[in-house]
Amino acid sequence: MKRNCAIVIMLLFCQLFLLGNDNDKVQLTAPHVSSKYLDCDSAKTAPNCTHFTSKYKAQNKERTDKNASHLQYPDTCFLDKYTPCPTAVEVLDKRTRDSKQYVNKDSVSKFYVVKSSEAIHYLKNGQWLTIDERLEPQKNKRFEADRQEEPVGFDVQRQLAYIKTIRGTVFFNNWMLFGKTNGHRQLLAMPDWSDNTVGDDGLRVTNLFPGIDAEMKVGRGSIKTSFIIHKNNYAGAEQLIFADKFQQDTTNGAFDVGNNISTIDECNYRVNNADALHISPATVYEVRDVKNTTINLPYSLSADTLFLSVAVSYLNSRLVNGSVVIDPLVTATNTLALAAITGSMDCGSFSNSCNYVLQVPSPAAATITGISFKFGFQTVGIATVKDGTWGIKSGNCEVYYGADPNSSRYNGPGSVSTLDAYSDITSDLIGCMPTATCTSQNIPFTLKFFNDICSGTSTCTNNYIKAEEPFIILLEGHTVELSSISSAVTICNGDSVTLSALVKYGILPYIYSWSDGGNISSITVAPSTSTTYLLAITDQCGNAASGNVVVTVKNSSASTTMETACNSYTWNETTYTSSGTYTVHFTNSVGCDSTATLELMVLSQCPEIVVPPLFSPNADGINDLLEIENLSIYKGSIVEIYDRYGKRVARYSGTSPGWDGYYLGHPEPSCDYWYLITLPESGKRLTGHFSLKR
Repeated sequence: MKRNCAIVIMLLFCQLFLLGNDNDKVQLTAPHVSSKYLDCDSAKTAPNCTHFTSKYKAQNKERTDKNASHLQYPDTCFLDKYTPCPTAVEVLDKRTRDSKQYVNKDSVSKFYVVKSSEAIHYLKNGQWLTIDERLEPQKNKRFEADRQEEPVGFDVQRQLAYIKTIRGTVFFNNWMLFGKTNGHRQLLAMPDWSDNTVGDDGLRVTNLFPGIDAEMKVGRGSIKTSFIIHKNNYAGAEQLIFADKFQQDTTNGAFDVGNNISTIDECNYRVNNADALHISPATVYEVRDVKNTTINLPYSLSADTLFLSVAVSYLNSRLVNGSVVIDPLVTATNTLALAAITGSMDCGSFSNSCNYVLQVPSPAAATITGISFKFGFQTVGIATVKDGTWGIKSGNCEVYYGADPNSSRYNGPGSVSTLDAYSDITSDLIGCMPTATCTSQNIPFTLKFFNDICSGTSTCTNNYIKAEEPFIILLEGHTVELSSISSAVTICNGDSVTLSALVKYGILPYIYSWSDGGNISSITVAPSTSTTYLLAITDQCGNAASGNVVVTVKNSSASTTMETACNSYTWNETTYTSSGTYTVHFTNSVGCDSTATLELMVLSQCPEIVVPPLFSPNADGINDLLEIENLSIYKGSIVEIYDRYGKRVARYSGTSPGWDGYYLGHPEPSCDYWYLITLPESGKRLTGHFSLKR
């Protein structure tokens, strides 16, 4: 079992299944009724009592674009537990006290609606801010969960817990330990908070008193304190008395008992004659056997002090089996009054439950595609985790959650919750979602909440199983959406292509409007130049979606080559031996059909190659190049020029205009030079010399 810093044995279980009362169990084969296992991967496996998680993230473009008028909004970068997924961006203008709306940054038609049974926002300076029960470090060793209507926290330096109620701030948990023997009471120990750890969920003090730890869990407007007694160091006392004096800095408060001591199971603490805090019933139990050892522990009250007494004989008899726990709960009365889930049905069943209807707004023209929820309960008094069950119903579809009655894991008190994760129930309820209409509609979801404890009348109470978290429904849906559209395509000039689009969601029939005038889902186009085709789609409710397709047009190519050759000419892997015009068809580099033409003259006798004896590269326009006559006819011929020292000063193909008398950009001097002409087709090599004169 896991220990929570405020609920001593808090069972955050995720293996849940259907259970019922006696003969009133739901038949799993009934249509639209199912059981469900909570997703273990999405639920916390242990509470955080040692560190503080990040509460803010950097702004991103999608969030600022959707909330351009709220860039200074305090919640613009706040990380809350209601965000459906990483791609969801909240639209801050849509907030209400108990709802949020999001859009998907990757798909403008996809939306999310979060609706809660309780407030998820509180109003501050005219703005709806997200409620967050997590503690944050403050100055001077203070830790506070201030993002709520009635903040709670700890002043470690003063060794006090506090709740900032609407009536004023009340300090408490300044416990002192007394012993009572033969009717006389004496102080045994003062509290010592020096050995403490603090995290998001609360504070734990080791050895608040010798042998006794304290765990304090913060909730919405509440602090649940649990004393964990490991050892009785006060054997001489007949009773141990835990005394807590409630106090205020600037206001007057008292328990409503005057100056006389009164004994009571639960009570209210009043500030300026108005209820400010409610103290729920306390219990004491042995950790290893909660069901059989739990007893109620009434309070004794004076004007400003609350007393809890436990017999030492009881402690000694239980401590031989392990630790003993005492756990009172203090909640702001205004927070209690605002709670919509006021209890579970005692001695309840699937057909006899406390029912709470949550109306979830679905946007106009929306098709619901996903349903998830959050909820959690807490045991009270003699109840164990196994005693609680809840169901969720919409229309004729319903799903139930409960603890495995055959598992000893759930034999103790604790809490059951989806925590920060949504639990998906789409497959269970999607069949009962209404069809989309052009107007917004409320979809009812009913929370059915009951417990198995039959100690009195069957009625809705918080005596055994009480809601610990709001009942929250998350709807995911879509308005009209372009499901797919043709990919960008390349065609050749003169060709045509069919462009098509697939649309889903929204209200049929759809109206298509292509930029070329087409008004159906598919069009055939044959542009002469590259074109972007735009598509606008409108459903019968006036909602729109859009897309585009780029059609790139490539041109064909045609070329003509004129050649003269001796005896034969090889072109495009074909050898031609006679003069004529030859054409080949091929696909060019951009994929279009093209042509190439060869105009060929084949000489039956090859002319002599003539190298001039002299040339004068002096830029007078006469003999400025060494032009070798008839060389271009010999395909693949190569010319090399050498000076009188044997250094090669030029090399070029036989189709080049000729040598200009330069080497590496510098003019060669007047002198005799030697040439070497290589004819690859015949294998011949011609040599000789000529003069360069400047």
